[in-house]
Amino acid sequence: MSGSESNVRISDVIPNFIDTAVNFMASTQAFREYLHNAPRTDITPAGLSDDKARHYFECLSYYREIYQPVSRQR
Repeated sequence: MSGSESNVRISDVIPNFIDTAVNFMASTQAFREYLHNAPRTDITPAGLSDDKARHYFECLSYYREIYQPVSRQR
């Protein structure tokens, strides 16, 4: 193994990758709602565990606060 190689195992990276994907799904849903390309929905995306579903809705709420018309922002 050369000095530039890492000892990171894929099992160490997967949880961060999943959290990033869930965050991306939530931001995409909120932005599509903002653009009126998707209806506002509080349905859990298929395949998410309970803890990832909670994370999704926390992120979705956060992004909905960001993606709203200027007149509605605080």
